[in-house]
Amino acid sequence: MGRGAVLTHEQSQNSELLNPKSIDGVNLIERRTPRFGKFRAAFAFNVGTRLLSVLGRVIAVPISMALLTVEQYGLWLMISSLTGWLAFANLGIPSAAQNQLALENGKSSHENMNSIVAYSLRCLGVGGLIVVLLVSIMAVAAPWKTIWGIDSENAFSFAVSLVLVGLAIGIQLPAKMGTAICNAHGEIAWPSIAELVTQVVSIMAILVVYAINWKSLVALAAVSLVSLSLSPVILAVLAMRRYSYRLTGIPLDRLNRSRFLGKGVIFLLVSIGELLVLQTDAFVVGFVKGSDYVPLLLVPLALWSNCIQLQNTFLNPVWPLLTIAISEKDQLKTQQIVWRASWITIAFSLVMAVGLLLFAKPFITFWTLGTINISNLMAFGIAIYVVVGCIDNLLATILNAFNAIEYRLSYTVLCGIVKVSTAIVMLRFFNLDILPLAFAIVMFLFATTFALFGVHQNLEAARAWRQTSSIL
Repeated sequence: MGRGAVLTHEQSQNSELLNPKSIDGVNLIERRTPRFGKFRAAFAFNVGTRLLSVLGRVIAVPISMALLTVEQYGLWLMISSLTGWLAFANLGIPSAAQNQLALENGKSSHENMNSIVAYSLRCLGVGGLIVVLLVSIMAVAAPWKTIWGIDSENAFSFAVSLVLVGLAIGIQLPAKMGTAICNAHGEIAWPSIAELVTQVVSIMAILVVYAINWKSLVALAAVSLVSLSLSPVILAVLAMRRYSYRLTGIPLDRLNRSRFLGKGVIFLLVSIGELLVLQTDAFVVGFVKGSDYVPLLLVPLALWSNCIQLQNTFLNPVWPLLTIAISEKDQLKTQQIVWRASWITIAFSLVMAVGLLLFAKPFITFWTLGTINISNLMAFGIAIYVVVGCIDNLLATILNAFNAIEYRLSYTVLCGIVKVSTAIVMLRFFNLDILPLAFAIVMFLFATTFALFGVHQNLEAARAWRQTSSIL
């Protein structure tokens, strides 16, 4: 359910790649404008990033399971899930800053833009320090041996790994402004290149760990520290230098600060709901069943997340493409984009679902070196979950383009709460195999149906555009 950051008007104009021909019949592939070239480059890097991300997961799982025991790998999956929760510390500031920078960039108001960047970096820097401090205290003070029922050695490794991951997130928080700055200025290829480098570094680091046979949770945490922080920091420094931003500037007045943070809080609350949906599985299973049960669910569910990653390769252009059509109140173009994206999503999700039904069981066995075997029920549940997840992903993207963030907030948090409650109940009375199907049903009832209604309402409102234009 999570989506990319808000894109600028210039990016939206460059997003015609989803449709090789524009509405007026002009072949966009033949255009050689610098703007369209930037978008093509970003799209190409995005495809490479998604494929490398999937490849990285395919490589990391068997290597991690070869280096760690099942219990240790379960502990690592819980630490990995923590990274999503620690992202709360950004308060939605990067997304809000990107929107505001894009508006100010259109006014050529560099001084105001510098003030936004400086204020954002100060807030995120403080947030990063708080994250590192709180995680360090938690790692030292919490009785992990008792909480997880593990021995002293694993408890110590868990605490050290927690500190390293917390440090990575603390560094990453202010560095996120690099992406916001680049997107606001239309340099949409830069963040894609940075993410591509992150995936390459991650794959290389995990291979090095395997080559030296470093069998420890700390090894995977060290890989995360390097891969999560290196590229974002470099991108942030380059973006600051490229556009002559400083850490000092005219302070934002109280009203502008309130508006700025208010928009950030909306993005934050939507993210909380999405994290309840996507990042709670490891903790729920760990608390109810134990850490050694966590891989038995999360490794098979990695197939679901990989399918969503692949969908985002062609779905990402939909948001900016729709944004420009909506801003121009072009009813025909809006409807065409929605219908085309819908049919592509349905076809993609059905193909993925059939593939999972046929190959999920043998692939999981091969992927985990025979450590994990899944039932037909789990394979079926994951296939259904993929179909529902892809449709929900599309609907959320359309709602983002219509700027219906507040509407998404209303049902996303509800879906997250219901999903966590359902998981706890199911784990008490049933085994793990039923969970993917239960997750699919919860997402359909408490997210997809609400999103479908919201999209329908916005499209119905769009039908009046042409009538209003003709009257005027």
